[in-house]
Amino acid sequence: MLNFFWRIGVFLFFYSQTLFALDAPISYSYVPKFVYKNEVFPVTIAIKHFNPKESIHFEFDPLSLMQPLEFKPVVTLNKDEAFFTFYFKAKYDLQSLTIPSLTIWNRDFSYLLNEQTILVKKTPKTPQNYAGVMAANFLITLVRVNPYDSSNSLVELHIKAVQANLENMHINSVKEDGIEALKRNGASVKAIYYFVVPASVKKIAFSYYNLLQKKFLTKEINIAFYKNRLEFNTITPKELSFEKVKKYTLFFFIILFALMFYYTRDKVYLFILLLSTIIFVLFFLPKKRICINEGASLYVLPTQKSSVSLQITQKITKTVLKKYQNFYKIEYHGITGWVKDEDLCKN
Repeated sequence: MLNFFWRIGVFLFFYSQTLFALDAPISYSYVPKFVYKNEVFPVTIAIKHFNPKESIHFEFDPLSLMQPLEFKPVVTLNKDEAFFTFYFKAKYDLQSLTIPSLTIWNRDFSYLLNEQTILVKKTPKTPQNYAGVMAANFLITLVRVNPYDSSNSLVELHIKAVQANLENMHINSVKEDGIEALKRNGASVKAIYYFVVPASVKKIAFSYYNLLQKKFLTKEINIAFYKNRLEFNTITPKELSFEKVKKYTLFFFIILFALMFYYTRDKVYLFILLLSTIIFVLFFLPKKRICINEGASLYVLPTQKSSVSLQITQKITKTVLKKYQNFYKIEYHGITGWVKDEDLCKN
């Protein structure tokens, strides 16, 4: 009989603990059962009876190597319940990973969520053209193809993805590549992936693993198509001809309206004349020339982490093709690239 009551007592204790956990004011709403190496994945915390006017703080165990990619969670409100989602990345080649314990507090309470263990599985059998990216969605928003040197092309892919590890992107068949301007905002991530290929290459294809469809999908870039489009890095003879047409047309209208004003003295023609002259000056002023110091680096892209095309071997003066932040775009020995303002001559 004593054994019977002991069993009843143990059952009631664990049953009450289960009910408490189900009705806990703060709990994990979603933790994946398994992830792949390098996968970016969400972990969501639910808070009941949440007042959005009150500030709340989260702190994962600072001693743990596993930390969220961003410490500010994505917040979703549903009536009086709030969901806070953090995104992590399975960076390490282990059989499992541990989401560290999480302390949640505000001025009225403090709550501790215990650590969570997640299995790490091997990546599904990858195709040869796998670029190392896993994503719930992967979109190429812009493609630019420009001359890199006399025998190679520089290709830029502007990518917008969801829940993706774009920093790991690498196409095996390219000569040189890298990621620039990577920005995360919750699940969304944007970046520019650039690579160098021989100018003779017309198409290039790669695959990524779609986390929603649970399969590899292929993306194909028609390099030849984009090479023939108007790009910010090159000025073709056709474009130069069009620039001349615009210049001569605008100059014709300036002469025309000058004559109209001379014969009619109508102020409307004077206004149009002044406006046309201002446009002409703004559009066709000579481009700025800059002095560049010997030893300056010519960068592939106007970013701090961009790779270097070459070193400038002597002090030179060049025409500025484009300016972006503290970078100037020039052409040097047939190669277009960017120099930093700190490499310009001081005098």
